[in-house]
Amino acid sequence: MAKLTEEQKQVRNANKAKNLIAQADRLKASSNINSIGCIERYEDAEYRFCKWLGENTEIKNLKNVSAKHIYPYIESFFDRECLNSYIRTEMSAIRHYHSLTHSKNILPSNKDLGISEKNDYEFDRAFLPKEFDDMIKVARSMNRYDVVIQAYLSRYFGLRFEEAATLRLYQLEDAIRYKQLNVKNTKGGLVRDIPVDRPIQEKILNEIVAYLRENGKKSKDYLICDNHKHSVKKEKASLQNWRSNHSKKFVDPDRRDYVRPDRKPRIKRPSWHGLRHLYFQENRRRLIAEGGMTERQVENEMSERMGHHRNDIKKFYSEFLKDS
Repeated sequence: MAKLTEEQKQVRNANKAKNLIAQADRLKASSNINSIGCIERYEDAEYRFCKWLGENTEIKNLKNVSAKHIYPYIESFFDRECLNSYIRTEMSAIRHYHSLTHSKNILPSNKDLGISEKNDYEFDRAFLPKEFDDMIKVARSMNRYDVVIQAYLSRYFGLRFEEAATLRLYQLEDAIRYKQLNVKNTKGGLVRDIPVDRPIQEKILNEIVAYLRENGKKSKDYLICDNHKHSVKKEKASLQNWRSNHSKKFVDPDRRDYVRPDRKPRIKRPSWHGLRHLYFQENRRRLIAEGGMTERQVENEMSERMGHHRNDIKKFYSEFLKDS
């Protein structure tokens, strides 16, 4: 069978999504929701889900939606730093349409998905350090150096998923030279500089640059994407699918049991964004331990490093229930 071109894959995925949306439209006719606003909100959410299913799965019938589809989809919202209130509504819509299919598949609870019923600060979403180490081992064993690069940049530089996926080689070369990583493709378009102030960061930068140079990359090239059209979108999907498909190999099944009384409960399965949480927690502790800054100054520093530019960042990223 001939291999499909990127354009042919896009057409195929669009047709899959179109078929799933048609199913959702038929299901909507049997819905007992009377509020027009709620109907429209749920419809929009279900259409988004159908589009994602078409692009990332081979599912053909909404009745066959199961936990293995829900986890990566909801994790993608956390990777984009969406609010829990928004994610709750998206999941409510998915549950509603799923109930209309009369499927026997049971979808994961909001608690298992890490969707807070109260606020955006209820759970600790960070990777455990050992989970990170095991993730790197698994990726190396599979020759997925793109996963290794993405993971290193998220944990040791606090980059968002999109930011790490779209970095170019010259940005790492400049970071080695000037001791700060300049990030341009950011959320909200706010360019920021991330200090290179730890030996582990310099080691990682040099390792990545040496590897990419050996493999023919030039300064203007993406680190982990090709330069052809749609390569960034394709690579991001590949990374998301890899993390979702192989998470059982590195996520500790008992991770939620290792929680002290003064700490937030951990989510069952961290997303890529969980590496950003680990970056915050490790560096906040380090900066406080080194002295020279008050806790408020450390908070402001971490906010700038992570591109939030707000003062309540620690409420979301901290592992503590109350972190003043």
